[in-house]
Amino acid sequence: MIERITRPRNPAKAGETQAKRSSAGRYLPGASGNPKGKAQGYRHPKTVILQALLDEDGPAVARAALKLAKKGNVAALRLVMERLLPPSRRRTVSIDLPEIVTPADVPRALAAVTAAVGRGELTPDEGAALGSLIGATRHALELAEIDARLRRLEEGQ
Repeated sequence: MIERITRPRNPAKAGETQAKRSSAGRYLPGASGNPKGKAQGYRHPKTVILQALLDEDGPAVARAALKLAKKGNVAALRLVMERLLPPSRRRTVSIDLPEIVTPADVPRALAAVTAAVGRGELTPDEGAALGSLIGATRHALELAEIDARLRRLEEGQ
């Protein structure tokens, strides 16, 4: 059984640790109840207890869940799969994109991304991310072009 751990309060220091709050009860900027945050390496007592239980009985629980999953228990199967295959993170994608040297190259690159999404090589989210990257490249190229024009104008005067 997990017991609630309580710490005795020291009324003598209560005034020192009281953070300043607004009339709405919110902390004022820079005046939280614990400005330094948690101590490095701090772990909540419940976490420590649960980790100890897992260290002791974890393998037996995992075997029992696997047995239930093999018998068709959907909840156990989901639990086992979530532990064996963690949620997918972003993956590295590889598609052939034309080189983007000038802003005029951007439409061909976007067409290549759109075609890859259409063929199922990229998910729509991956296509959108690549489209944003291509857009940022276009923006950078345009800024570089404007900068070069300004420099030429300034040199001419």
